[in-house]
Amino acid sequence: MSAASPNQSPPNERRGLRRAFRNLGVLLGGRALNAPLSLLHASLAIHLLGSYGFGLVVMLYAFARTIGDLVDFQSWQTLLQYGFRPLGDRDLPRFHRVLRFSLTLDLIGGIAGCVIAVIASLTMGQILGWPPVLHPIGTFYSLTPLFMAAATPTGVLRILNRFDLLALQGSTATLVRLLGTLALPMIGLSFEHLALVWMLAEILSFTLLFGLAWHELHKRELMAGFWTGMADIIPDLMKGRIAIDFPGIWRFAFITNANATLSLVFSHVTTLIVGSVLGPVSAGYYRIASQIAAGIAKPGTMMQQTLYPEMASLWREGATERMYRLAWQSSLAAGGIGCLLIAFALLLGRPLLGLVIGTQDQAAVSIMLWMLGAEIVAICGLPLEPLLMTFRRAGAVVIARCVDVVFFLPALMILIHFYGLEGVGPANVGGAIVLVLMQLAMALHARRTLTPNTASPSASNPGAGLIPMRIVFPYIAQLHQIAHSLPVALEIARRYPEIAVHIACLTDEQEAYIRRLASLYPDSQVAYERLTLPGPLWRQLTRRGPSVLTKLATLLFNKNYFETFQAIVVPERTSLYLRRIGLRAPRLIWTRHGAGDRAVGFARDVRHFDFILMAGRKLENRLLTQGSLRPGHYVTGVYAKFDLVRLMHSTAPPLFGNRRPTVLYNPHFNPKLTSWYKLGTQVLDYFANQDRYNLVFAPHYRLFDAHRDKAASILRAYKGIPHMLIDPGSTRSVDMTYTMGADLYLGDVSSQVAEFLINPRPCLFLDAHETKWHDNPDYLFWSLGPVIDTAASLGQALDGAVAEHPDFLDRQKSYIRETFGLADIGPTAPIGADAIVEFLRKARS
Repeated sequence: MSAASPNQSPPNERRGLRRAFRNLGVLLGGRALNAPLSLLHASLAIHLLGSYGFGLVVMLYAFARTIGDLVDFQSWQTLLQYGFRPLGDRDLPRFHRVLRFSLTLDLIGGIAGCVIAVIASLTMGQILGWPPVLHPIGTFYSLTPLFMAAATPTGVLRILNRFDLLALQGSTATLVRLLGTLALPMIGLSFEHLALVWMLAEILSFTLLFGLAWHELHKRELMAGFWTGMADIIPDLMKGRIAIDFPGIWRFAFITNANATLSLVFSHVTTLIVGSVLGPVSAGYYRIASQIAAGIAKPGTMMQQTLYPEMASLWREGATERMYRLAWQSSLAAGGIGCLLIAFALLLGRPLLGLVIGTQDQAAVSIMLWMLGAEIVAICGLPLEPLLMTFRRAGAVVIARCVDVVFFLPALMILIHFYGLEGVGPANVGGAIVLVLMQLAMALHARRTLTPNTASPSASNPGAGLIPMRIVFPYIAQLHQIAHSLPVALEIARRYPEIAVHIACLTDEQEAYIRRLASLYPDSQVAYERLTLPGPLWRQLTRRGPSVLTKLATLLFNKNYFETFQAIVVPERTSLYLRRIGLRAPRLIWTRHGAGDRAVGFARDVRHFDFILMAGRKLENRLLTQGSLRPGHYVTGVYAKFDLVRLMHSTAPPLFGNRRPTVLYNPHFNPKLTSWYKLGTQVLDYFANQDRYNLVFAPHYRLFDAHRDKAASILRAYKGIPHMLIDPGSTRSVDMTYTMGADLYLGDVSSQVAEFLINPRPCLFLDAHETKWHDNPDYLFWSLGPVIDTAASLGQALDGAVAEHPDFLDRQKSYIRETFGLADIGPTAPIGADAIVEFLRKARS
């Protein structure tokens, strides 16, 4: 494949903008009919009922719409944000879960809206400025919010790119209002009848929207299994499963609801304020003037709806530079549209307003022009909100709205007090300017934290995409995890030089160790970076080693950094917390660390990783059985630590200078599982006072990581005994120096037993907790040697383990085959490197 010429855009370079304009054209096709029909029915209503009667209906509608939008979760955005990826992957069960969640939010919002509206209509009529004649119909009209909660079908049609159907549905309510207004002379010339017409319009529009969305889902065969799994929404909500499987979904839903609620201030809440302060006539004039301004500006403002799915698609592909270009191009296009709209308004705005309301009242004309100015300011910033939402900066959107509201509401009340209806327009323009400037500042800040290094695509690797792939390997825990993922990082860097590989460390100790290991791969070029941590937590880390608190804090305080990568490759499960705090775009890849049998290595949350590297069939079968693996999202035959070990220990010297057999005592760190606290000192004392065995005491790295004073006291207690080596946590305790050099393994539940048995040798296991381990898959390795529950006869047990080893030999060989599944003794990190790169390229295509 030849590279594109510098002066020639790739075929899909402008795909996002073209499709956005195509969808805009479709929507405008519907609005081309909708706008004049809307003005026509408003004009007819004013002529039939007068400005006062029409204003009463406008106040009712603004009230119902305000309540409806107040409780509406804007679930169409949740559906786009969390449903886009599973729909693209054709993962229907996950897409259905998001769809059910979205529908549930709509139902909750609709019911809550009705209840709140009814209560408010019965108790707050005077505050709302309702005259007594409005109260009876107002309570009945309060049922309308139930039919305004239709965000899910809107999201379905947007995610399926059926903006033509949205355009069709968008004209339904207006058409029903027009026909109902024309029928008023026959059914009764009263504002109550007009209010019922408007209510019927909402019901029919709601019904049509759901019908179109569900028909489209059925046509594309996307509903198979949806209804049969409908009951799953109960455990999803009641047991919190939806939050676990879709981290951040509740936060996103509430934030988008808050953003929509704040945006109400500039639409229906303003109508309510105008109506309550200046009366129904002014409320009617304000609605008509703002409706005309919004109709004139509609070509620009509607473009924002088409940008959401396009930006979500580009973000999913990792094409951030194209996304920035789309934002810039759409902003320029919107600015051009705005200039044309100003000219149009100056020529036709005044006569159009006079035609609709039958007068060219100066206040109404003035507010129309001011409202158009506010719309044009908003048009110039229309890409900013979709961009921030796509960046997962929903909180920034809400903050900008909050600042804007704090400015707008006092300005509105002050200007209404001094200038009446004519004061509403300047307040709206000022509010629009504040909002755009706030969103622009936040978008620029987000871009600085998210923009990847730029480089041209490699000619040798045209599949790499339009921007370079960036992969980070963060190390937030102890040193024993590093060797399980570092070889994969170094192999990616060596085999795919066009990919930017970053190694992110927390401490000098980590970086020094990693650099020493990386020197074994001289052809691999990686970037070393430091993760940040607040001072008090940093001091705790240096004094006591990594803890759950420091690991979670590291993920939280470096979230923006992690968002700049296409993939995050980790050896631990703690990094799944990134999903809970809203990190969505980067793929999370798990290399595991260790190959033991304990349940912690098979926790159900591993299904939240996008891709998993593992060793052999034992791991694969167990994860498949519990439903934690998906075809195409994992690879077997990888235990990268062995690659480093072969390079480091090709000519390792013996651990001791004598001819005694060497025992490795390797207790685990977990107090509920380890033999150390109950039997450890007895074990050390036995070896100190005998002369048949050497002992290496090298516990799990974490046993003394937070208790270094205890480790120092043990070193002092057994110092000077030549046949004992005490290593409470050096790098030799994690690089297989001891598992390769020992003759017998003594331990409890550490996964290092699997690494020891690569070369089958005698094992002896210590059960300090009266464990019922038989037929328990978490203790499968205890079937590979004798198990004792006391250290009283340790010498006899050691002799027995050596003598009985032939009885366990075949079982050990079978265990190693199932655990590691390595076809030969060659490197396995290249398998993991190739699998990760292939997976990421497919995800971007």
